[in-house]
Amino acid sequence: MNHSITIDGLSASTTYYVFVRSRDNNNNTATSSKISFMTNGLPAVVDNVAPTVSNIVTAVSTSSANVSWNTNEQATSRVYYSTSSAITSTSSTNFIENLTLKVSHLLSIAGLLPDTVYYFIIRSVDGSGNATTTPSFTATTTAL
Repeated sequence: MNHSITIDGLSASTTYYVFVRSRDNNNNTATSSKISFMTNGLPAVVDNVAPTVSNIVTAVSTSSANVSWNTNEQATSRVYYSTSSAITSTSSTNFIENLTLKVSHLLSIAGLLPDTVYYFIIRSVDGSGNATTTPSFTATTTAL
C-alpha cells in the first residue's frame, strides 16, 4: 500500500530529517532509516517599480548649483543640465552623477555662468534597473 502525509508550516530552503513508521492491523511496525529532504526556496521578489522622486531643492550661486532630492528606495543620482529649454535626458550631454545607491541625493554642479537660466532633469535608477526621470525644472544663477 501507498501512504502519504502532508506536513505544513515548514521553513523555506531548510533541510528536514524524518523517520517513517507504519503499523498494520496486527500491530506489527516497520520504521524507515533516516530520510532527509529540503524545502523549496521562496520565490524571488521581482522589483518592477521605479523609485519615486520627492523634495527637490535647488540652491544656486553665481557659478554653481546644488540639486538635492529624496527617493523612496535606494537609487542612483544623476542631474542633466543645460541652458536650452529643449533639454531631455537623452539629448543632454551635460550631466553629473553618483552611482551609489541611496535615498537622500545631493549633486553639486560647478562652472555655471552667472545670471543665467538653467534647465535641470533628475534621473534616479534603483538596483533592479527601474528608472524615474523628472520633468525639467529651472533655476537662475545669481548675477555677479
